[in-house]
Amino acid sequence: FFLLNEDDDDDDRLRGLTKEQIDNLSTRNYGDVHTENERSKTCSVCINEYATGNKLRQLPCTHEFHIHCID
Repeated sequence: FFLLNEDDDDDDRLRGLTKEQIDNLSTRNYGDVHTENERSKTCSVCINEYATGNKLRQLPCTHEFHIHCID
């Protein structure tokens, strides 16, 4: 999740979300809420399959990842 930065020469500018913004994104435990066969079963960041009880973070686009992979 990165904000657009038109001036690539300014490396001192903060990029991405703040910790507060990240903490406000939805989380859930894999296997607890949704029908898992309708969702991805693999984290696109680490390429590992989700296991029941893994904590996932959901982005506004509804993609989900292991919380430790994107925080």
